[in-house]
Amino acid sequence: MAEIRPPQRVLVTGGAGFVGHRVVSELLAKGYQVVVADDLSNPQSAVEPGYDFLHADMGDPAAADDAFRGVDACIAMASRRGAIGYVHRHPAEILVGNNRIYSATFGAAKRAGVRRLVFVSSSMIYDSVESFPVKESDAETMAAPRSVFGFSKLIGERYCETFESEGGPPYAIVRPSNVYGPEERPGRVAGDAHVIPDLFRKIMSGQRPVEIFGDGRQSRSFVHVDDVARGMVMALESEGAVNEAFNLAGVEEVRVIELARKIWALCGMTGALETVAAPGFAQDVRRQSLAIDKARQLLGWAPQVPFDDGLAQVVAWLLREYPRAA
Repeated sequence: MAEIRPPQRVLVTGGAGFVGHRVVSELLAKGYQVVVADDLSNPQSAVEPGYDFLHADMGDPAAADDAFRGVDACIAMASRRGAIGYVHRHPAEILVGNNRIYSATFGAAKRAGVRRLVFVSSSMIYDSVESFPVKESDAETMAAPRSVFGFSKLIGERYCETFESEGGPPYAIVRPSNVYGPEERPGRVAGDAHVIPDLFRKIMSGQRPVEIFGDGRQSRSFVHVDDVARGMVMALESEGAVNEAFNLAGVEEVRVIELARKIWALCGMTGALETVAAPGFAQDVRRQSLAIDKARQLLGWAPQVPFDDGLAQVVAWLLREYPRAA
């Protein structure tokens, strides 16, 4: 099987977003030629110099064929997604939109004869699992995901398998868990951003007591965006990754109430943090703990950014950008 190595040409779908930007930077730093295809529907998306850009809806088969023309491999990140509040308000949009994207993307990849496709799934496929830490093999026996987003990502994984079985590209699946890092901006409404920028906005806007969804005892396994980007490129390049799935997760569980206290302190607030429980979401995950042994063994990947260091980096960036978050 042909290796994927620079200076081959790699398509990154959805590459203008928060995580995509870091993936593209990782590829460029290694000497790849990069094509980014993105519809720029996310307000935080941005196009930067250094790569070819196509303003494209990857759910359109003709646009997908154009995007795959002349590329050797693909990191498929394009999807309808959002923070938990958005996902719960727009489940039909998530499901229908992602099925359109998968059908067009995998069809175009097969027609183009690309040598490798990395599909970016999510730890949310495991939201029905109750035995921890969750291993990749648990996906073979677990109940269907409760959340529409998790279910949609699991459908994407089935696209990988079925297309490969009928002559489509060899694939690797990555399942990131609660990606965080600088440049992820707060939303204007609670739940429209992920938990770190969301808590930052509440604290800096003067909300007292600070609202936390649920009782705050939910745990999360955070992984820095730079670690995730590195893992995705390793999955692209590694022969050991072919037709395999990998968890990309942090090694420690952090309760949301503990996270809020950390952000409170990093924002320079004095006194004890006071919180109040806000109604949670029906499909929220109570606990998140993912095993990363497989990624260590087959990819040589492990997170390099300690969570406290990464969180301090994120809050410092947010304080510069939003000194008085509204």
